[in-house]
Amino acid sequence: MVNKYVAGLSIDKIQTYLTKAIHAHVQEKQTEEATLKSIVNSSREISDDFFTAIKNKFNEYKIEKLMSCSGVYIFSCTIAESDEPVLEELLNELFLHYYHISQGNKLLHYVFFKDDGRTEIEAIQEAKKRLKQNKYFTQIIEKNKSQLFSFCKIEKSGNTSAVNQKDYPMFVKDINALYQDKDTDSEDTGNSNHFRIAVIKADLDGMGDMFSDIKEYKEYTLTSEVLSETVSLRGLHEAVAEVCRTDNQSYTTGGWLFPFYIAGDDIFFAVAVANFLKGIEVCQYLLKKIKNELAGKLSDKFSNKISMSIGVEITFNREPIRYYLDRVEDQLENAKDDKTYLNFDSLKPFLNSKISIGRLTFLDIDYAQFKNCKKNASKERKSKLNSAINSAPIWQFFISDVCLLLFIKNDADCKEFLGTPSFFYSLLERLSDEVIRCDDKKYINHLLYYLLPNYLGNPNEHLWQAELLLNAAILRQLYIKIPKKGFKIDLSDYKKHRMETYLRLMLLFSDPRFQIVKNQVSDTVLLSKENINNARKNLLTKIRHCLYETISHKTLTSCFVKQDKFTIPADNTRASNKKHLIISYYKTVRVEKSMFFRLRNTEKIPFSKAATMLSMNNPPEDPLKDGHNGIAGTTAPQLDKPIYRMSFKKQEFCDEPQIDKKWNSDFIDSLMLFYQYNEAVIKYKIITGNSKNYKNKRGIRDVRHS
Repeated sequence: MVNKYVAGLSIDKIQTYLTKAIHAHVQEKQTEEATLKSIVNSSREISDDFFTAIKNKFNEYKIEKLMSCSGVYIFSCTIAESDEPVLEELLNELFLHYYHISQGNKLLHYVFFKDDGRTEIEAIQEAKKRLKQNKYFTQIIEKNKSQLFSFCKIEKSGNTSAVNQKDYPMFVKDINALYQDKDTDSEDTGNSNHFRIAVIKADLDGMGDMFSDIKEYKEYTLTSEVLSETVSLRGLHEAVAEVCRTDNQSYTTGGWLFPFYIAGDDIFFAVAVANFLKGIEVCQYLLKKIKNELAGKLSDKFSNKISMSIGVEITFNREPIRYYLDRVEDQLENAKDDKTYLNFDSLKPFLNSKISIGRLTFLDIDYAQFKNCKKNASKERKSKLNSAINSAPIWQFFISDVCLLLFIKNDADCKEFLGTPSFFYSLLERLSDEVIRCDDKKYINHLLYYLLPNYLGNPNEHLWQAELLLNAAILRQLYIKIPKKGFKIDLSDYKKHRMETYLRLMLLFSDPRFQIVKNQVSDTVLLSKENINNARKNLLTKIRHCLYETISHKTLTSCFVKQDKFTIPADNTRASNKKHLIISYYKTVRVEKSMFFRLRNTEKIPFSKAATMLSMNNPPEDPLKDGHNGIAGTTAPQLDKPIYRMSFKKQEFCDEPQIDKKWNSDFIDSLMLFYQYNEAVIKYKIITGNSKNYKNKRGIRDVRHS
């Protein structure tokens, strides 16, 4: 009697074998060249040799391939029922073959069963289900226990050579060959003995959801073929070559990537740290190719389900693999576990990959598609998109920030004043101090003190514009934008970690020794009017508002600052001012910066003495003498301008409940910062000539200095 059988085979995932190899006690040498070669050979076996071995073993039978995808092969064959033991024996011979050539490290799982009228997809799903069940593997162990649990001579595989350079010219033969003469890392000792590398591990996400939605066998096989062809050594080499071709200013000659393995949905390789961004581009190219081919052969509904998680670890070429494998695996898991994008559903359609470095996960999005969608979106949808893009760590924004820092370092007018390593290190040291980190008020005060613009109004436009952009980029790490409510500073542990990691990465990526980012952006793009205006909003206007809203003890704050409104009447003679305009502004008690510093010493100057000092500094104003603006020299009320100054009410200040506890150095620091950022807003209006609410700049200067 003739029956149709389905057989499935799966070889242990390559990373399982790799882990066993690099954690084995025999691996003592720092270079571990034997391990590297075995990893590459194992990857090749998974990608190519596995399928060939199966076909050769069953060459006497007519088999019909149902699915083949990186270490998994499922086929059907029609044989006599009496030949069923032969089928099992052939499968078992393959098991023993892989067990021996891998010295017991590589185990083959196999199952077989009668077709029983199943469809192709049902047969594939049943085979994959059985391959994952322990009971079938236990039967294999029982069948071969005489060889598995006894000492026997195991022949080493004769094929221990590394990747053939002729077949893969873009790959290097070993880790040390990643060194480039152009590398300028001063710690390299001038040769290939000691230099930094970037180890990159990537994994495709959404595969399970995609396969579960496939109902047609043709779609299933096409998907498997696309993955098998793309996620392979050949596919990786094609991606490396393509990335070099599309780089008009290529800085690589010959091989520049070392593949550990690439199989299934896993990609693992190393590059010199100078080629780090090119390594990320290789992963992005592979993902894009898979999505494009699936969209072309099937439909967007399948390709849109796939994204990629990428883990990155920076290390040295001489470090044993077993050390950085765990770390890069940790980075990859951090990327896969990151759910930031889930908090912003509007970003989900644009997500390509998640990149984790320093345990901070960046979102790599299709920014062109995002901007196009935003352009045609409704007002509510646009608000959600803006909230998401301004709250999440976006990879493209980070690279843009690095380009800005490199511009500053290369600009003769800026490099001595802005973006120096000492600035980043001192800020990082402050923010990572445990006392400051655990106190939100101290944390934000220290940060805003460091980010307060020092060169606003400097005759050199590049200097103050670049400072505005850089400081706004740093502060953006703490921002969260809430639809219809505006910006808020988030001081959660995650945001603080994001800030500290961002500062470290900015130092790393801008270090001239490593040359990680090479594509320079012109100053006309970086210092565009739109970018400057956004930086002004994020660093000055919004921070001023945030400080006003978040300074502790609102009633005490109201003794010094109040928000007010002023109406600019309509002017029918001007087309741009046909309707009256209501503006919001802040009126403040007069307190000089020097006085703030004196008041900080609350032990010598308690609140009662502070009240007296503030009263003397703010004498009652005579409207007939000084005018409603409190500006010396005016002789009549000026009702066409807002009143910037407010009087200090000593009794109200002293009667504040628990004033002795509320009046402390942290409160005074926050209040001083508000004053300084408020002055910076006014100063920006002066130097840009964008003050719409005043007729002359002289009046603004008087207000600022009064």
